[in-house]
Amino acid sequence: MLLAQYEKLIKKESLFRQLATSLTAYHTPSKIMAKLCNDTAAFIPEGEAVSPYDAMDDFVQKNINGHKMCSLIRLDEDFVHDRQFNLEKHLVERLV
Repeated sequence: MLLAQYEKLIKKESLFRQLATSLTAYHTPSKIMAKLCNDTAAFIPEGEAVSPYDAMDDFVQKNINGHKMCSLIRLDEDFVHDRQFNLEKHLVERLV
């Protein structure tokens, strides 16, 4: 629940997360293929084969390494044990 609240709030607050495409990588390091050229179009005669290998040089493999983000939040132990104190809300607001 805490993670879901954090993700919702950080997406709302962060312009980059609103515009970006998010990928979930379960194994690191991961690799993605990136396109590094402009598309071109050509007329091909009817029945003539189109080689998929013509576009192979248009892509380059990029490695993505995983990183962890760490943030230490100091809080008195009395607040942690206080039932009136909303610890989840406090942590989510501090992490954003």
